[in-house]
Amino acid sequence: MSDQRFKSRYIDLFFKFLIALAVFAGVVTRVIVLLQSRDLFIDEANVARNVAERGLLGLAQPLSYEQYAPPVFLWALKLMTGLLGYGEIGFRLFPLLCAIAAFYVFYLLLRELISIRTLWYPMALMAVSYIMIRYSTEVKQYMSDVLVVLSLILLALKLRLETGQYRKFFLAWVAAGTIAIWAAMPAVFVLAGVGVFYFTESVLRRERKAMFMITGLSLVWLMQFGIYYLLILKPQIESNYLQSFHQQYFLYATPSGSQEWEHNWNLIKNLIQEISGYNDFSFKINTILICIGIIALVLRNFRRSVLVIVPLLLVYLAAALNQYSLIPRVALFTMPLILILIGYGMNQFVQLPWKPLAIAGTAVMLLFGMRTVRHHSMAQEMISKPKEVEPITDGMSFVMAHPGISAENLYLHNSARPAFIYYTQIHPERSRWARIRDAKLLQWDANYEAIGASIQDSMALIISSGPDEEIGQVKAAVEKHLVPAAMLDVWGCKAIVYGRRDSIANAGL
Repeated sequence: MSDQRFKSRYIDLFFKFLIALAVFAGVVTRVIVLLQSRDLFIDEANVARNVAERGLLGLAQPLSYEQYAPPVFLWALKLMTGLLGYGEIGFRLFPLLCAIAAFYVFYLLLRELISIRTLWYPMALMAVSYIMIRYSTEVKQYMSDVLVVLSLILLALKLRLETGQYRKFFLAWVAAGTIAIWAAMPAVFVLAGVGVFYFTESVLRRERKAMFMITGLSLVWLMQFGIYYLLILKPQIESNYLQSFHQQYFLYATPSGSQEWEHNWNLIKNLIQEISGYNDFSFKINTILICIGIIALVLRNFRRSVLVIVPLLLVYLAAALNQYSLIPRVALFTMPLILILIGYGMNQFVQLPWKPLAIAGTAVMLLFGMRTVRHHSMAQEMISKPKEVEPITDGMSFVMAHPGISAENLYLHNSARPAFIYYTQIHPERSRWARIRDAKLLQWDANYEAIGASIQDSMALIISSGPDEEIGQVKAAVEKHLVPAAMLDVWGCKAIVYGRRDSIANAGL
């Protein structure tokens, strides 16, 4: 073996070590975060309620409690909770398994597109990003969306359009497309890219039969998505609550001024930053790498470029039509596609034609990448301290520590209702909360001033998420008649024990 090849081999081993380290850190972090068993927050609790209250057929219908999740994901949760119970781990294990599988699929996909000396960077960013860690252990479908999207792109790269094998090809993609559509709504964006990918190939080969077959296949997918849309998605998309909640995450289709252009750019910028770092320097370099990656991919392999670029363009189009939200968790599946473009752009620097430049480019990209990953990593922080979103059980324990509080004088703010119902009626340890199970669950329009006026002695109020202004208004309304005797105020949960002024004075509080 020549000295040059010897050095090259050990350089590649170093980058393989970085990849293995990234995957190991990502998997271990996610497992530890799962085992922390943080409280289910409002959306997770509402998904859990649907899973607990419905059978398999019911889970293929529009969900209650302003929730949306695809049937295959819900069926997987039903299976997992049937085996492990309705605890936090039972609900969150499937998203974790999807995250681990996504690592492997992402690696295989990157191997098809970029060199081993670049591959470590997108893998590392996927491993340590907060948003990826969080939704790997949350009762939502966002990580299974990522797995389905990456699997479809990888399948397109692996499954060739062979002359004379059209029947097997057609049936394989009918099966894959059907499962994908009912498992992940974003699959429709990727299937559009897959259709363009194969149709372009059939045009270049001038195979008319293949063109008709791809057209027929696309119609089958479109028909499936149409059924899925009418049965499940349409009622959710037309929800006034969801439209209002996501309004700020839609794009302006025809921006008419600088503010609307800035709004559009900020939404896309936020997606890039979520996955590749909020540091201004890292963001600028990664944005440049994305632009280089797009240009290089289109020029060097246009067919492959459509598998990544077409889904992104369609997502942005859907957001401009108010049909898809660019809130980061909903658009999570776009982030690995952004990482592919970043990796492809970086790849151009490590494969420069003149060897000294290639070596210099590899060194510069390595230093930049390691700096970015170090600053962007949330792995250590999430391992050392559980990242609670809405720790409602802390509030429940707090009020139960006060003997004067029972179900009769405990009130749950509307934001705390779903998680309270989950922990008192569904969770395996629900008997722990038997004393307060029948607490008063308030609606969003509850009259808190009237509640405060009606209390003769004491009461407790639990509030979870919500705007500070709204929480302040709620407290102010109650405190027109009562005064706080004790309070738990932590991120995502507030529990307040109130009493009448004369009662507190007599008790010496």
